[in-house]
Amino acid sequence: MWAGRWVPTFLAVGAGLLALFARRMSADLDPFWIDLEGDQLRIQMRRQHQIVALGGTTLRRLEVAEIEHLTSLATTAGITVGTGGFESHLLGELDLYATQLDNAVLIQHQESATIVTPDDPDGFLTAASAAAVAAGSPID
Repeated sequence: MWAGRWVPTFLAVGAGLLALFARRMSADLDPFWIDLEGDQLRIQMRRQHQIVALGGTTLRRLEVAEIEHLTSLATTAGITVGTGGFESHLLGELDLYATQLDNAVLIQHQESATIVTPDDPDGFLTAASAAAVAAGSPID
């Protein structure tokens, strides 16, 4: 039976389907863009979006040491992941939606945090600060 063609064909098709499934699952959370909509931040991913309320949050850019720490958290075997949930001794519990960690902006909620990487972090902080102030939030 192992010398026939059905079992190797079945194994090859199964391995191919598993690889396609893994690729689809890993790419679903890739951030495409972020938009400010009123007092909310919308993070658009491939097949879904995440809404982050700016009310009751503080916003600031990450410092160089924090970016290095975040890079070490998100890197395994030389590959840095752009999305995921992490537990950090410096930043606490956080959700990461990143494309370029050098532009990291921290949105600190009461019990957790969200990190995004806008193309223009200073412009993003200016626009987000206006939205957060309108929602009654402090900005660092």
